[in-house]
Amino acid sequence: MTILSRRHIERNGELLISTEHFGLALFGSQFLAAAATILFVVWGIGWQTHPNPAVFENWTGTSWHFYVDNFISEIGLGLTVFTIVWLRDATWESLGVRRPNLSIPSILVAVATAYIVLHFLIGPVSLSLWKYCLSFFGINLTQGYGDVDPLQWEVWSLRQAAGQIGVWGAALFVFCVGVLVPVFEELFFRGLILTALLERTSAWGALVSQAFLFAALHIDFIRLPYLIALGLILGYLVKRTSSLVPAVLLHILVNVISLTSVID
Repeated sequence: MTILSRRHIERNGELLISTEHFGLALFGSQFLAAAATILFVVWGIGWQTHPNPAVFENWTGTSWHFYVDNFISEIGLGLTVFTIVWLRDATWESLGVRRPNLSIPSILVAVATAYIVLHFLIGPVSLSLWKYCLSFFGINLTQGYGDVDPLQWEVWSLRQAAGQIGVWGAALFVFCVGVLVPVFEELFFRGLILTALLERTSAWGALVSQAFLFAALHIDFIRLPYLIALGLILGYLVKRTSSLVPAVLLHILVNVISLTSVID
């Protein structure tokens, strides 16, 4: 009997997540996210068939809109997880929403060590590797960025967004992108995706696969090696501790420190 012919299969007491239900849940949640994004854009430029060109240009030139659109998509990832749990293809505990099997001091040391490695080793190496590739192939990516260095474009964009939304808006921005986004992404990638892969392939195959999927979602070639390494470390923390808690803490730490250092 194939996996898709049943709602789920139990293996050693654990529920095997249905590929069929996962596809439907992901499609449905991202469809809702796309619809919400469209409504957000239409509301911003006015409910007109032919909006004022000046209004449309101002809308497309505002940096924070891009991050709102992305945040809506991240909510869609969280909705996918909620749907899978609602369909009873998995439980919150089976997805890692439980106490870690390590002590609190051990978790804090692991999270701090992982952040230091990411920030002082993997980050600089990733940027240097990208610069070397650009130089080796003679690629010029300055077109479309104006006077902004493409390697610093995201930093510039975040500063622009912070300047457009004020102090309280920036605080809300840090909360949404720095705290909520990591929670949604960890539930989806290290909770749902990693759990499903571990039930279908080897541990290393599952860790590598979810890391590459995590990096691909961000569509950021400049930070691609860094994102893959981050995905591997987050996945390993979940596998080692049998909990999403350490990965969520590390992910929040990475995002919040990056944001506050940019928009301060």
